[in-house]
Amino acid sequence: MERYNLLLLGLSEVRWTGAGEKRMEKGDVLLYSGKDEGEAHTSGVGIMINKQARKGLIEWNPISDRIITARFVSRVRKVSIIMCYAPTEVSDEEEKDHFYQQLSRTLHNIKRGDIRIMMGDFNAKIGNDNTDRESVMGKHGMGTMNDNGERLADLCLNQSLVIGGSVFPHKDCHKVTWLSPDRKTENQIDHICIDKSWRKSLLDVRNKRGADAGTDHHLIIGVTQLKISSTAVKLQCAQRKWDLVKLKDESKKVQFSMQLKNRFQALRVDDIDDEALHERENPSEKIEKKWKNFKEIFQDTAEEVLGYRNKNRPDWISEETWEAIQNRKQAKHILNQCRTRDQKEAASREYSRANRNVKRLFRRDKRKYINYLADKAQEAADRGDSKTLYVITKRLSRRKAFADSKPIKSKTGDLLVTEEAQFKTVETTFPGSPKPHCKPK
Repeated sequence: MERYNLLLLGLSEVRWTGAGEKRMEKGDVLLYSGKDEGEAHTSGVGIMINKQARKGLIEWNPISDRIITARFVSRVRKVSIIMCYAPTEVSDEEEKDHFYQQLSRTLHNIKRGDIRIMMGDFNAKIGNDNTDRESVMGKHGMGTMNDNGERLADLCLNQSLVIGGSVFPHKDCHKVTWLSPDRKTENQIDHICIDKSWRKSLLDVRNKRGADAGTDHHLIIGVTQLKISSTAVKLQCAQRKWDLVKLKDESKKVQFSMQLKNRFQALRVDDIDDEALHERENPSEKIEKKWKNFKEIFQDTAEEVLGYRNKNRPDWISEETWEAIQNRKQAKHILNQCRTRDQKEAASREYSRANRNVKRLFRRDKRKYINYLADKAQEAADRGDSKTLYVITKRLSRRKAFADSKPIKSKTGDLLVTEEAQFKTVETTFPGSPKPHCKPK
């Protein structure tokens, strides 16, 4: 999301049970909806929103394990996002009928005047033949329309939506959204749709094959002129920090110590040579000069040996793992450039190997990090440092990194998706309860 500067990110096959709102460590929020608790961890949908879009979130509603909606304030008018995960082409007809009926009701219940944007994995091939469907799709689709594609096109026709991926002319490599495991079959089954009256606000829809997440789907980007409203944020200049995590590596620690030692020895020799020349200097000026030299030595050594810390990189991931991630990214780039079937098969095997290696290194780094925190917690407990013990325990329990909240239900079992409805329920259930400081808009 940060690399492609995305406000919203729709996710299919989240595979979490229940519904809730998870707040990440950097301020991003994941809204998710899945099957009921205790059922199989399949399907599931979610919407990830960054800090800026979170300020414009009005309400969200987990419809089912295949549909979730979120409503935002934009500079034009309200925007309703519908994230979907449709049944596959080989699913039962009853399952498909139930999904599209539920999706049609969801679109119909959206407040009148909202700009509707529907997106997700529809498992629908729409093709490039738009005969009798010119109002909902263009001639730039890919493949041949299947049953799911007809269902999607009919839904868009009834709901006055336009399928964005069929409107913009692109090369086939920029239309493909899914690759089969053997890398022989390529389809366009993920789509972004928008209200027909707001079609010109959709500037482009295409895939981004450089987004590597270890999946057989490509990231689909939709560029719009609709901007989510948020309060003004005062920009602050972030201070760059040294990558002190590298000092855990014994070789880096030795290199850093040797560099400091050599630089201080050279400085001591220079001070002895210049001592006679600076006998008449003010003592405060001597101290200031020595401090300046001392600071420059540490800064130059740290910049040369350690470098600056990347704020987007968690401390517990090792350099070896980041190199493996780059290798996997390069393997995917080579796979995207292949033209023949033999080349794709060889590149696919290499990418699968790189992906397994990344997952193995992630698990190893996570185990080492947890063991490191456990050792630190034991040391803090032995010396009676309750504060450090509490901080480490809180970090291990992940309460700070992931704040999870569930939707509130009324006495009748209805979900209360707006703050106003939740406050009214609290006032009714607990008379005399304190009111919020700011009235919800």
